[in-house]
Amino acid sequence: RLDALASRFDEAAADAMRSLGGSLLPAAWLLLEFDPADYRLLRAGEAAEATARAVFERGVLQPLAVSFAALRSSLRPEALELLVHAVGAALGARLEAGAFAKRFDELGAMLFSEQVRRLSDALSAVSSAPVRNDFGRVAQLAFLLNASSVQEAAGLLLSQMALDGEGGGGGEGSSRLSTREAGRAPALRGE
Repeated sequence: RLDALASRFDEAAADAMRSLGGSLLPAAWLLLEFDPADYRLLRAGEAAEATARAVFERGVLQPLAVSFAALRSSLRPEALELLVHAVGAALGARLEAGAFAKRFDELGAMLFSEQVRRLSDALSAVSSAPVRNDFGRVAQLAFLLNASSVQEAAGLLLSQMALDGEGGGGGEGSSRLSTREAGRAPALRGE
């Protein structure tokens, strides 16, 4: 009976942190910068890349750092961990969905990979537990987008298939892309 009650309290705490995490998402950046962003930067030049980096810093990393710094003294460590992972999971899913709707060139793929890594690093700095799994799918997508050739992408996909085995592996709810999802990544590259 006490175990059931403790489980309900744990679920309620996780729900509360997911709700609070939703309010910490950098909504303005996601809607105004990421959603319409063009990750084909080679033609746009260095100024576009520098602007994208600065906007990411100001629109995502700095607000998250300020929010977590303010919440650190108000939340128990366990609640802070739940919150960090709720924000990480939500941002990872949002970036993944957005990336599958975009086109990338080499420079854009490198920028996207850098943004995913910096976001993961920023949340890891707040958490005592790793957040890699929260960004696993989008990090894998960023890695595949950075394949320098069709042959390299094919090699990465074959490695993915070997990891997946007969069951298909990955997919929604997993920290890895399915073989089908991974196979879509190279098509997002358009030089």
